[in-house]
Amino acid sequence: FATTGVSYGKASFECKIVEKLKLEGIALEIPENTRHLLRVGVSTIDTPVDQLGDHFQSWGYGGTGKKSHNGNYEDYGEKFDIGDVIHILINREDREISFAKNGSYLGRAFQLPEGLDGQELFPHFLLKNVKILINFGASSSPFYPSITQFPFIDRCAELNLKRIEDIPPVKKEVIMLIGFAGSGKTTWANDYVKKNPSKKYFILGTNQLIDQMK
Repeated sequence: FATTGVSYGKASFECKIVEKLKLEGIALEIPENTRHLLRVGVSTIDTPVDQLGDHFQSWGYGGTGKKSHNGNYEDYGEKFDIGDVIHILINREDREISFAKNGSYLGRAFQLPEGLDGQELFPHFLLKNVKILINFGASSSPFYPSITQFPFIDRCAELNLKRIEDIPPVKKEVIMLIGFAGSGKTTWANDYVKKNPSKKYFILGTNQLIDQMK
């Protein structure tokens, strides 16, 4: 997640795919088509960090040439790989999310619901064994010539943005479970998270780590 969200107007950011990391040892047992992953897009602050495009308030575009929202995947644009630059275009005026690849506009990917008006959308990246560079506008020149009507986020009017530090803080909480193997810790944790969605828990455990390595 980035720390600045877009509430109004138009904004953009770009991502350059630099390298697919070399895997060794047991990692080579992972099927070749799932060893590397890159998805870019936007989400509300309520979206879990590992659910870009799989959450109902998250919209993503992946290197396989698929767009995704709320767990639904559809063909969109083109596949992308090392050396490509993906430009993410946020249009809050027309409620649209679009993308460009190496300067070529790929068309509208998503129509945002009216109920989202005024709610911040934050840049969101989902990676596995991939190295990228991100430009929100601080670079002296863009990775690829930008689409001019979509200024970089860092160059947008402040009234169109909201930074995470400006959002009212919530109580921080960490719960650590200790118990014998097979005693039900994971089941309890999953149930507790579902019953307390407002607390935005993120589970750190071996099951989640192994799933994300597959």
